[in-house]
Amino acid sequence: MSVLTNLISWVSAGLLVPVLVTMTSLLGWSLLTTGDFLAAVVQRRRAAGPLRELSNRLLREPVRRATADLPGDTEVARALRRCAQVDWHPIHADKAISDFELAARRGLDGPQALIRLGPMLGLMGALIPIGPALAGLAAGDVSAMAANVEEGLTATVVGLFVGALGFWVRIVKQRWATADAELLRYAYELALDQSGGRDHLSRGMNDDDPTHETFAPLVV
Repeated sequence: MSVLTNLISWVSAGLLVPVLVTMTSLLGWSLLTTGDFLAAVVQRRRAAGPLRELSNRLLREPVRRATADLPGDTEVARALRRCAQVDWHPIHADKAISDFELAARRGLDGPQALIRLGPMLGLMGALIPIGPALAGLAAGDVSAMAANVEEGLTATVVGLFVGALGFWVRIVKQRWATADAELLRYAYELALDQSGGRDHLSRGMNDDDPTHETFAPLVV
């Protein structure tokens, strides 16, 4: 039994350096993600006016005319222009919207990884030094115990910080993705209705066909 305990202790102690290196990498990744996110915030603010104008124009004009000269370089603007380039053809427009939804989901994978990995590795970095700290306490080496405790607390704080950054970025990006998907869905449904495409599609499908819906809502 003591052999297994020693083996596990060696494995645990050997994981400390990889955990700390990974934590450092996650910290750098979270800072880069935050920088990219802040750049996206600036871009989003610049595109907010044209997108609001588009929503207002869709109330007054046909979709093909309203989206013909849409400015901006956001993902939703590119998706709208791509749909306009194919004249809102049901199949091609549906593919463009599906690609947008997949890209939106991929954009949430990075922040989600930070949310999960940051606290997890922070907890590992906190628990691994506890054994040496207790051994130092038993031997009366208070300085060694304090160094190990400090190391563990530092890893925990960094892990929570990484997770908090990922959580903040994910919430905002998820809100953006939902709003953009709703705008795309609104424009797509209008284009189908204005072109009679909905009736054309429904005549070609059986009512029991599970693919009757043109595209699934964005689930993030």
